[in-house]
Amino acid sequence: MIVTFESDVDRIIADRQHGSSWLVAEMIRACRSLRGDPQATGRLRDAFGRFRAIDRSMAVVHHFLDALEPTLGGDFFGALQAYEHYWSRVPERVVQTLTDQLDTGPVRLLTHSHSQVVIDALVGLLESGVDLSVWQTESHPGGEGRAALKELRRHGIEAELVPDRPADHDLADVTALVLGMDQYTAEMFVNKVGSAGLVATLLALGKPVYVLGDPRKRVCRLRHSDALFEAVPWQPGVMLVTGEGMASADPGVAAGSADGDR
Repeated sequence: MIVTFESDVDRIIADRQHGSSWLVAEMIRACRSLRGDPQATGRLRDAFGRFRAIDRSMAVVHHFLDALEPTLGGDFFGALQAYEHYWSRVPERVVQTLTDQLDTGPVRLLTHSHSQVVIDALVGLLESGVDLSVWQTESHPGGEGRAALKELRRHGIEAELVPDRPADHDLADVTALVLGMDQYTAEMFVNKVGSAGLVATLLALGKPVYVLGDPRKRVCRLRHSDALFEAVPWQPGVMLVTGEGMASADPGVAAGSADGDR
């Protein structure tokens, strides 16, 4: 099968296994392939129109579209390069913040769904010398935990697939819960269905919860599909890590941590 820009667009729109950061990385790669194409502007306009159909819960996707769409017909590829460069350091900063919170090991982290930000952070922890193992939930509906498990193992991380609701006595050995997020406000964050139950269970066991993302995911009002996503309130023990440092669950602090990059 011949891979074209349009087939890449189809694949990205149809994807249900990855988070918004991964989708944007794929969008950037696909858009970059049109550099030098005399029909690039028209093809990009069509693609951007189709990308708008992606669920609004994917806040990074719509941040990317809002930032780059006005440059179509102008210096789009220069703007694309600048956008990619600016946001590419978020995972590195998230890793540094998370590393400061953890011992070198042994550390066992529980994660849910398939977040590229989380996977990048876990790989960074391993590379920084943390003695790391990961429990990855199956993440139903969809079961994208299996894809996340393969990626973790591909990077050399000791990882095991576990049910979406592990037994409390098993969770006693977990150091912390690490979640991604698709969007957040000062009061709540949105992640895959099942996140709220895991947060409640880990907090009841006295374990910290780290929610990883970047400031592009800060929104004024949450928009998400209730079939796949749920909103989880910020609360004591739940820390927001955006790459600009770490904020406590206090709504005012969580809001302030991201305002500088909105």
